[in-house]
Amino acid sequence: MKSMCVRISDTVVVYDSFGMAAAPRVSWMLRAMGMKNVYVLNATLMKWMEDGHPVAKGQEENEPFSRSGQRPKTTQQAYTFGMNKKMVDNFDSIKGKTIIDTRKKKVFDKGHIPYSFNIPASNVLTTDGYNGFRPQEELKEILHPFLDKDVAVVSQNGVGACVLELALRELGNDRVTVYDGSYYDYAQKSTQKNL
Repeated sequence: MKSMCVRISDTVVVYDSFGMAAAPRVSWMLRAMGMKNVYVLNATLMKWMEDGHPVAKGQEENEPFSRSGQRPKTTQQAYTFGMNKKMVDNFDSIKGKTIIDTRKKKVFDKGHIPYSFNIPASNVLTTDGYNGFRPQEELKEILHPFLDKDVAVVSQNGVGACVLELALRELGNDRVTVYDGSYYDYAQKSTQKNL
């Protein structure tokens, strides 16, 4: 982050070119590392361009660097990132939480963490080809049973889980975590514990 002059106090907007998976994951990772001002463009770069918004080409320097022509003078603390453990779950810490599995139903049906609910990540996204999040009222209709619960979200490897994590946070649930290793990690560890 320091090599890009991204400080922990900066405001960052992330977006996907196509679909909606990488941006929520990057958003979650930055927030889990301690950044507070991280936002996700609710659609794709394609939609942004179709709506006539400006687009730059090539690599550009970020604002603080380009204004002065040199790296901003900041303390090492400005580049000190840590892990916010309240956002990350693992095999042992999911016990007692409501678990939402974001994989497709046919994959979920082949094997899942016991007592987990299945809400595929695609259920909270639009189907207009831009894959932004559905309007808040629709999200509330889908996610209302989970808005006041301690929730751990899983997917196959942790990427898709970040889509639902972001949707739940947008609806006000700040007690949601991502099981970073997700089902892949769970399947390995539960097999090892049963040996």
